[in-house]
Amino acid sequence: MTSQQKLYTICMHNASKDLKTAEELLKQMLVAIRSIKTEWGATVIACTTDASRESAKAQCLLQQKFPHLVVPDCLAHQWNLIVGDLFKVKDDYGEYGDMAQELITWLGSKMQVLALLRNIQIATIGKTLIIIQAILTWWLSHHLAY
Repeated sequence: MTSQQKLYTICMHNASKDLKTAEELLKQMLVAIRSIKTEWGATVIACTTDASRESAKAQCLLQQKFPHLVVPDCLAHQWNLIVGDLFKVKDDYGEYGDMAQELITWLGSKMQVLALLRNIQIATIGKTLIIIQAILTWWLSHHLAY
C-alpha cells in the first residue's frame, strides 16, 4: 500500500504452491483489500499487478467486482517498454547503461569501497544513498537505479 508517498507492506503470501490462475490472484487481491480496509482503515482507490495474462485477467475481474477502482497497467512494465524504445533510437544509452551495470556489479563486490562511500556520504550529506542494480523482473528497479 502507498500512502502519503510511503510504501507499506500489507501482507506477504507464499504463492509457490498455489495455482497460477487469475482466480487465485483475485482471491489474494481481495484478502489484501479487505486487510487494508479493516486493519488499516484506509480506502483502496487503485490496484495494479504485473503484466502477465493471468494478472491482466485478475485485474479485469477485480474491476468487475469493484467498478470504482482504478486498475492501471504495471508502471514498471510500461517504463521497460519506453526505455527499450529509447535504447533502439539512441545507441549511446545502451552503451552507458552497460557501463553503469558493470560499475554497479563491480561495486557490489567491493565491501570496503562501499563502506568508504557510505562514510563519505554521511560526512557530506548526512545520509547514505544505496546503489541499486537494475533487475528486469524487479518492479521499478531500472527507474530507481538510473
